[in-house]
Amino acid sequence: MHNMGCIMDDRIAPSRLQVQQRRKTVARLYLQHRTQWEIAREVGVNQATVSRDLKAIQAEWQKERLEDFLQAKLRELARIDQLEREYWEAWERSCEPREVKTQEKIDRGEGGQKDSRLRAGMRTERRDGNPAFLDGVQWCLEYRAKVLGIFAPTKIAPVTPDGKKPYEMRVKNMTEEQLRAIAALRGQVVDAASAGGPVKPVENNGQ
Repeated sequence: MHNMGCIMDDRIAPSRLQVQQRRKTVARLYLQHRTQWEIAREVGVNQATVSRDLKAIQAEWQKERLEDFLQAKLRELARIDQLEREYWEAWERSCEPREVKTQEKIDRGEGGQKDSRLRAGMRTERRDGNPAFLDGVQWCLEYRAKVLGIFAPTKIAPVTPDGKKPYEMRVKNMTEEQLRAIAALRGQVVDAASAGGPVKPVENNGQ
């Protein structure tokens, strides 16, 4: 039998609004690291109701995180699409022929009456296009594939702190504590008198 002073009879079906309000309180108390029994006493329901509320709350949180993640991914993909379009447009413009101003020197007259003038003109110059814009398109393609998860994760080999050489674990440079930790994982023991030397197998002793 419930304690009528602190826990009401929740056999009476509450309204949807009451459930929403109760779950807000349950969520707040849960984030304060209260136990289910403590939440039940404060809210005025039994522990089973709190358990059901928490399952519904956590499911809603997961749904919201998933929706936020998907929205963020869609926004990022839209930005990549826009950037790729701009790169393509810039590439096409860089391939278009351009008009170049020219000047031609013209001599008129003869002898001491010679007169030189410059005549302005225009000529059309073909262009091969700027490859930097194609590099931008390539970056968009690769980044889009990463956002969509098409590429497999890149494996990174451990290297020295300066990044110049592969990392090598040298036993002689390890402390006794580090050696014991590794030996424990391998079922071996370290001779304390020769720490940094070879490890010895653990003796079973018939056990």
